[in-house]
Amino acid sequence: MLGQPVKGLIAGTPRPIRSDEWMVFTPYVQLTVNSHFSAHDLISPYHEVLRAFYALPVADWAAVFKPYYAAFAVLPPANAFSFFFLFNTLAFIIGWAWFFNLLHIDRKIAIGASFILFFSQFVQVWWSSNSGVLALAPWAAIAWITLDRRWLRIALAGYALTAWLLADFYPPFIYSLGLVMLFAVLALRPDLLTIPRTIDAALSSVMAVGICLTYYGGMIKIMEGTVYPGHRLSPGGGVELGKLAGQFYPFALTKEYEPLSILTNTNACEVAVVGTLLPLFCLVFLNYDRLRAAMREHLRVFVTLFTGIAFCATWIFLPIPATVGKLFGLTLVPGNRLLLALGWLIAITCLVLMTVCGAILNGKRLAVGLIATAIMIYGKHIWAGGNWSSSISYFDYTTLAALALLSPLCLRMASSRWTPIVLAALCVNVVTFGLFNPLQSAYPIFSMDKAAIKQHLLASGAKVAKSGALVIPGNWGALVNGVGIPAYNHVLLYPQLETFKTYFGELPEDQFHNLFNRYEHVSFAPSGNAQLMQPDLVRLPMDRILDAGSQAGTGQAPAWVRVDSFAWRRTQDGPFGSIEITGQAIGITSKSAATNQLDVNNPTVNVIAAADGHEDFHIRIPSDDPTSALHDGGLPAFSGSTGSGAIVAMSMYGRIVEPQAIHSQLPLAAASGFVDTVQVSADAKQVSLRGWAATDGSAPIEFNLAPDAHIAALSIKRVDRPDVGRLVNPAYETAGFDIVIDFMESARGKEICVNVQGAPGRYSNLTFPNRKIGCTTIQ
Repeated sequence: MLGQPVKGLIAGTPRPIRSDEWMVFTPYVQLTVNSHFSAHDLISPYHEVLRAFYALPVADWAAVFKPYYAAFAVLPPANAFSFFFLFNTLAFIIGWAWFFNLLHIDRKIAIGASFILFFSQFVQVWWSSNSGVLALAPWAAIAWITLDRRWLRIALAGYALTAWLLADFYPPFIYSLGLVMLFAVLALRPDLLTIPRTIDAALSSVMAVGICLTYYGGMIKIMEGTVYPGHRLSPGGGVELGKLAGQFYPFALTKEYEPLSILTNTNACEVAVVGTLLPLFCLVFLNYDRLRAAMREHLRVFVTLFTGIAFCATWIFLPIPATVGKLFGLTLVPGNRLLLALGWLIAITCLVLMTVCGAILNGKRLAVGLIATAIMIYGKHIWAGGNWSSSISYFDYTTLAALALLSPLCLRMASSRWTPIVLAALCVNVVTFGLFNPLQSAYPIFSMDKAAIKQHLLASGAKVAKSGALVIPGNWGALVNGVGIPAYNHVLLYPQLETFKTYFGELPEDQFHNLFNRYEHVSFAPSGNAQLMQPDLVRLPMDRILDAGSQAGTGQAPAWVRVDSFAWRRTQDGPFGSIEITGQAIGITSKSAATNQLDVNNPTVNVIAAADGHEDFHIRIPSDDPTSALHDGGLPAFSGSTGSGAIVAMSMYGRIVEPQAIHSQLPLAAASGFVDTVQVSADAKQVSLRGWAATDGSAPIEFNLAPDAHIAALSIKRVDRPDVGRLVNPAYETAGFDIVIDFMESARGKEICVNVQGAPGRYSNLTFPNRKIGCTTIQ
């Protein structure tokens, strides 16, 4: 995105869905480094406080509670950042294994379970920016359980609890893992619930909360008053029951990392459950001969654990009113986030059953496991619909492979040990969800070529405000400020109301606060009105920030025209029809004209309507070429009293070409877009294509269409796609399209080809829903 060479990747694939990491967390660490570890951002024009709810390596008194950042004091930033993740990885694996063992779970099982949970779906998809809150959770409990000297127990438990809370002050995850440890200790270590230890736990908690309130007090007060997330109160329920199945078969809801097509409004992160094979293997290999005696002997243990599981499941799946949830602090925890606690408690219950009942590993049990897995795979396919490959991936076969690996033990000798079974479950998680995050060098992150990046941004449409900060079309998160280049595009961890009052002070107070009193990504469009695109994304007009003396990459900013819709149809206006274009004229006026119309440097153009400033226009242009909606003379130029310029930025037009022209360009494509839907009328004389193209709007967008049938009319509308801008590339945020083609005869069975040229020689081949690239047959 920044125009830098892609280097440093060792293994795996960086995933756009983890935008909280690559658009927010990592850039904020860079920003802190570039601000010389100051408590205030010294780069962006907002100069916000860096005492953030994401832990940052700020050199203030709280640094003593951030041991994972200690390396920044002695190592280069890249090495220190690597140490941060190494620290949290080891803290997770050692900490949870130790905690499980302290619950009297067999040591080997505890170690294996810790690795399994580390490589589980939920942990891996949320790991990078939330690693601290997931990794440091058990350490306060470990100090409280293991230390006998009271003053040391209070001090170290308080320190560990403070470090956990400061690592990522995200209430849903803190609540979830706190709940897990509470039920685990109540169930398995009631011997620790003495009055002195309970008092010590309370003192440690008061110490930790007091430090956090001292550090975050002002920020908490600010965020409580925000529209988002301060006023977000979650009711119970709303989570698909399918996620209960995901607790027992971790691939029930996904094809590899992505949700099945029948699951809507979700993604690889939001679909996640804890996802391990421990529950399935426990059901298959448990020694049921010992179960009844174990349930009698440990009845209180299982009742307590099942109560915790029921407590979580009730809030996750049932429509509990927020007024009830508030009594338990649950309104801060959306049901989807409490899946973390549910999965953890189910895993602990399995570990206890494994420890007290033992295993039976033989051929009969292996056959049961293979049959059960096959049934679940086939059931998933039936539920998901479609063909086999649309729902089933190598992930599903790994469980069968793991059971096959256990077959030598089953066939040669029976075993009562869980070690090989736990190891098999671990292998499955490692080769599936364990590959979600890439392994890459941190050196490129902290060795950016700022001059080259700035030139790249200017060439991409960025402009420089009088303050010296860039304003860039699209959503760039905190990337640019992270590099050390001041930019108004940013992710504001706290509202910056005073800054925005300067530019949007005329807005009504309620509208102003709804737009800016929130945590949000600040993105820009060339013009228009300030709009809230989603709870954490606002899109602002560039012209509000830019002063009269703003500069573009090539000097003074020219006037330009944005085209919102383009249409060609056969009419009597010209030999073959006419083109109609609607859009907005930016910086072009013609106040001297009595009709207040735009002057178009084309004598055959008829301007239907136009107005001053940033106003809408509608023009009609006769077309004299049936194979090209715009002839070789090029695009019409516009001029007015304040400037002139060609159609640039998000302008677009269409051309009707021969199929071989598109086929010849297929190998030249530098990027790809998608046709999300193809709709065909009953008589097949009208076809609608909706999707997005991989074009950044730095040049006019040319849609090339090659149909087998004769076209009577063609229209193309530009569509905002903030989802594409957020998940794929911010530069593509305005590159959505809606194409409607009217044919003179039925197009059923005919081929239609489409590609998009976003810059000279750079084509974006579109992938149709049937996975055909460039061309498809109308059904």
